[in-house]
Amino acid sequence: MFREFCRGEDALLREFVRRGDEPISVVPVDIQALCQAPLPPPPLMVEATATVETEDTSGTAPVEESPSPQRKRPRERQNAGADTEVAADAAEDRQRKRSRSDAAQDKDAPSFAAVEPALEPSASPSAEEIRTAIMSALECVERKEPWKKVFPADMPTPFDSPKEHPKLVMALREFWDTCGQAVWERKFWSPLSRERSHDLHTQRRCRQSRAQNGFEKNVILPVFDELGAAFFVQMDQRAEPHCNWFYLDQVVDLFTLAQRYGLRTCLSYIESEAFKRFPAVPGATRHFFLRHNGKSASMWSASPSLQPVLDAIVAAKAKGSSKRR
Repeated sequence: MFREFCRGEDALLREFVRRGDEPISVVPVDIQALCQAPLPPPPLMVEATATVETEDTSGTAPVEESPSPQRKRPRERQNAGADTEVAADAAEDRQRKRSRSDAAQDKDAPSFAAVEPALEPSASPSAEEIRTAIMSALECVERKEPWKKVFPADMPTPFDSPKEHPKLVMALREFWDTCGQAVWERKFWSPLSRERSHDLHTQRRCRQSRAQNGFEKNVILPVFDELGAAFFVQMDQRAEPHCNWFYLDQVVDLFTLAQRYGLRTCLSYIESEAFKRFPAVPGATRHFFLRHNGKSASMWSASPSLQPVLDAIVAAKAKGSSKRR
């Protein structure tokens, strides 16, 4: 443009003005034509072409050229890629074979999916759990008042001629109506303590005291006055205890029973024996009487007021044994 301006020509200047804000390349090279031109051969091809031309022109023996570093890298990469693919294919084949083998073994082997594992025996219950279970079972039983069924009004009397002793029969009936629960609970002694359940513990102690004192005063003394010591001697000689008599035998401590024979045995005892006059206590082969005086089971009192009664019974037994000799 400058040279044309120096020569007085303005063709390029007019063209420049005509284009306005269009981009104009000031590089003296036609870039578009250069982009459309074929690219030069890579160095490897140029090197090979030069070698061929040299062979043709010189006619000498061909010289074997060592591969260039640029040629080694692609081959190494290709070989590494091929090795990786081969290793991957081999691993997949092994995995497929292993899967088929495992599937075959699983097919032949017995199935355990639907079988539940055997449950391990649970740990033994704690003392608190035993107390809670016993108290819960007793509450269910005591709601039914089993002592009313165990000591019904039509129980046979221990007297030979009940009609001749209506007062004694009535005294026994009143005793069972008043103290039946106290007698019944001695075979089902709940794990009560003064610290844990003070009110229930106090109520049970009062029931026991009322039953023992009431039987001594209202039954034993009147029976002795009317029938004498011979009646108690006959009662002590019975093979089985009489159902219509209060024997102050040992209490069956349910907590001790559960610890010795298991909680399940204890609960089963409560459920199956609660409505029986003489329950079958687990582990007990005979009746154990808590003989305070050590001389009579039917007249078990050790009260000083009943000492004359006890002495008379002992004397009657001694007299009877001397006659048998």
